[in-house]
Amino acid sequence: MWRGLFLFLCVFFSCLASVEGQEIKVDGSVIDHARSNLNIVIDVIEFRQGDDGLVHLTAGKKHYGLAIVSPRPLPMFDAELPAANPQPHSFTVIIEDGREFSRCLVTGLKSSGADPTHNLSYSLACENVSTPPLPCFSCTQ
Repeated sequence: MWRGLFLFLCVFFSCLASVEGQEIKVDGSVIDHARSNLNIVIDVIEFRQGDDGLVHLTAGKKHYGLAIVSPRPLPMFDAELPAANPQPHSFTVIIEDGREFSRCLVTGLKSSGADPTHNLSYSLACENVSTPPLPCFSCTQ
């Protein structure tokens, strides 16, 4: 009986965490009606060693790109767009699955669609990203 109750509580709290995580936060503030698109690229370096004709591959620089798509303008990002902005602000962004992107700079803005599906897509380049939180696997073991 206790095992069943424990399992129920684990599943219940896992579901609460996943519902709570279905939002985007920028510097701790929730952005309503927004969604994210990822663009994470890792450069691949090809090299040969000595007279060996075999090509070896290794991972190079990682590029963490992120787009925040919103039906409304986001003033915190719009403030970063003018050329007269001498000190760009870096943002911390937590996306729907719980990944946290840190030290993000706004790199661009695109619009798409027409009313009522018009969207603004703010592009950000980030220095680092965390892995998404893992669900409660230990509850079922």
